[in-house]
Amino acid sequence: MIAVLLSLLLCVGCSEEVSVDTNEEVVVSSAEENVIIESKEEVMLPVVQQYFKAVVDEDLDAFLNAFSEDAVVSVVSRDLDTKDRISSFATREVFGGLYEVYRAEMTDRGIRILLQFTPRGWDNPEPMAVYDFEIQDNKITHANLQYANDEDKAYFKDLTLNATDLIPYSFSLYLDGVADDDEKLLVSGFTNDGSVKDVGRLIEGKEAIEAWASREVLSLEYDVLKIIYTDKGARLYNHVNFGSGSNGFYATYDLEIEDNLINYADLLYSSDEEMEY
Repeated sequence: MIAVLLSLLLCVGCSEEVSVDTNEEVVVSSAEENVIIESKEEVMLPVVQQYFKAVVDEDLDAFLNAFSEDAVVSVVSRDLDTKDRISSFATREVFGGLYEVYRAEMTDRGIRILLQFTPRGWDNPEPMAVYDFEIQDNKITHANLQYANDEDKAYFKDLTLNATDLIPYSFSLYLDGVADDDEKLLVSGFTNDGSVKDVGRLIEGKEAIEAWASREVLSLEYDVLKIIYTDKGARLYNHVNFGSGSNGFYATYDLEIEDNLINYADLLYSSDEEMEY
């Protein structure tokens, strides 16, 4: 059970719209053949991750760079239609606050997200909200930020964060490796000296992580139910299932990310209360 926990590992996000060279070569093997995959490709960080990471880092340049030149941010009944007004919104209303991202879905225009925000200095969060981002060329052209109603909450209840742009690149490799029963693909999301703390057990280096994944992680099923972006990466809240008929377990994965790859993952058991809204 303890080792299984890392299976949930979610890679996290990035704060700036930049291209990252992973500088890794991955060998993916099958029973029939070995295929060399050059993973030195540039990885464009999704702008939605840039938005949330810029809030964590209080990085105004990165925040403004997430928006197109003519972007509009609709905050309840206000339309912020200039970079100056968007800048004021960032520094006065969201910087220093905490976003808890619960559910999301990709749309033909961008992404819709169910989340909760706690402003700086507040003891309790604001009501649940739906952020509807329209995105073109990895820039937000319109952000519609509205409080969620009961219909919204019911709609998102059965959704997860899987297969959305909110999942960090490295953790998407992890999830793809699990789905494809491919431990080499999974471990390609880690730095060469990356490590995993699976509750009380420390697993160090790619070779050890690959062996651990092969024994204990592959074939599991994951639902990512909540993300909190941090100054080091992201904290992922997951439900891990052993297969049909299993209740599985809940776990949090604290990920430290360097150059878009997981350098350290701290895996702990959790409860469904931390993931529900």
